[in-house]
Amino acid sequence: MLRRCADLYTRCLFLIGACSDEFKALNSLEKHPLLTSSHEIKRRLEREGWVLIRSKGSHHIFRNPDTGVIISLPHPKKDLGRGLVSKIYRDANWSKD
Repeated sequence: MLRRCADLYTRCLFLIGACSDEFKALNSLEKHPLLTSSHEIKRRLEREGWVLIRSKGSHHIFRNPDTGVIISLPHPKKDLGRGLVSKIYRDANWSKD
């Protein structure tokens, strides 16, 4: 009986920990709302002077006329992955705040 209680206690702690991790992740997303839609990112790039140099298939290729940096943006795509969004932000020299 005692062993079963210990197992249940361990499972509860695991579930509480998993929920708190998800809550932390959701909470961090609220603090740093990144643009994840390719349409929104494309609009911001064009607003900041990036030039669409070519479009091949489902990717739009932008170049910054001042620095020469090139960004490849899958378009249209509603939700881009977090890693790709971070890479675009880094290349475009945007802050995540």
